[in-house]
Amino acid sequence: MSPANLRYKHQKQGLFWLASREAERTFEDRDDNPCLWRIRQKGGQTVYYNLITHQETKKEPPEARGGILADDVCP
Repeated sequence: MSPANLRYKHQKQGLFWLASREAERTFEDRDDNPCLWRIRQKGGQTVYYNLITHQETKKEPPEARGGILADDVCP
């Protein structure tokens, strides 16, 4: 499906999010950052914090790009 065929706002948002996941990863704490990890300081040490699972790790998390863009079939 080409982006020109997307009719609904959620389809365009999903495609934008998916395409932005292909960009170089950054851990900056910005609203437009699609990376789910952020760098935080805890006890004087740098930790990586996952926004979804709330998991923390001292090692840089493995990189995961892309995803699945799926939508219900219209009747």
